Amino acid sequence: MLDLDAPIVPGEGAAGLRVGARVADLPPTALASFAVERRVNPCLPNAVLTVYRSPAVTLTVENRVIDQIAVHGGYRGALAGDVRVGCSLAEAEARLGPVAADDLGQLVVRDLPGLRFEVADPVPVAVPAGDVSDDEAVSPSAPITAIVVFRT
Repeated sequence: MLDLDAPIVPGEGAAGLRVGARVADLPPTALASFAVERRVNPCLPNAVLTVYRSPAVTLTVENRVIDQIAVHGGYRGALAGDVRVGCSLAEAEARLGPVAADDLGQLVVRDLPGLRFEVADPVPVAVPAGDVSDDEAVSPSAPITAIVVFRT
């Protein structure tokens, strides 16, 4: 069963699940509440990506191994005590350190590998010329809509 109060541990897991775990090793009831979508790469037919979605947790499974755990919606668990879905980026930065866009444009905390944040409709903020591009800057008041734990 999913634990919607479980702590979020960067690079390790959330919801009582661990990245790197084999889906076959989970109790059958653990996946009962998920909608399942499978994607096959036509260039690599053996590389199957499966996405399991529930109202509070999304699992990205590659070749039957959990690659990412995204918590969102009604997830109540927290990271570092009280950083959770719904907190602002400013609150996350105050507790964890600077949040910035990585090379792929994903919001990460530099000193916490295996973790990224998603925000709804990011509102670009003006930044001094030469610092970062506008598409990499997000308002500090933007609420976190999902916290993603992934393998490093």
